Amino acid sequence: EVKGILGWAKGKGVATLDERFIAGFGNLPRRLGVLSQTTQIPAHFTEFVKKLIDSALVKDSELRIIDTICHDIRQRQVAALELASKVDLMLVIGGHTSANTHHLVELCSIATKTYLVETAEEIQLAWLQGQCHIGITAGASTDEQTINEVLARLKALA
Repeated sequence: EVKGILGWAKGKGVATLDERFIAGFGNLPRRLGVLSQTTQIPAHFTEFVKKLIDSALVKDSELRIIDTICHDIRQRQVAALELASKVDLMLVIGGHTSANTHHLVELCSIATKTYLVETAEEIQLAWLQGQCHIGITAGASTDEQTINEVLARLKALA
């Protein structure tokens, strides 16, 4: 997704996950567009844009903000955080390199102890000891078979 957008920018685009990078931008063009990754946490995107406006834009600049955060992803994040606030432990199922699952882990960690697992075999018995209520969520591209394998392992360890 990001690589595709940068391709359309024809060498004039920059991708960053860190708002501290803004300070290194130097002189920004008078016309600037800002896009979010579809799986980004909305509050992070808002904070990034605020810092960009405060520190990098000059008078008479034109800034176009395009919020591409997917509604389904946003709903999944809200539901995961709500569930995390009601359980002793959260498991997020998904790829270790997936931005989507890392955002879910970050959100759920606000409310409770959270682990990211890509496979059922990664679940450690020590995580579960003393935990009465365990919540599970999965990244957008996590397949149903993997979710079912995690559920089966949890039942076997119970």
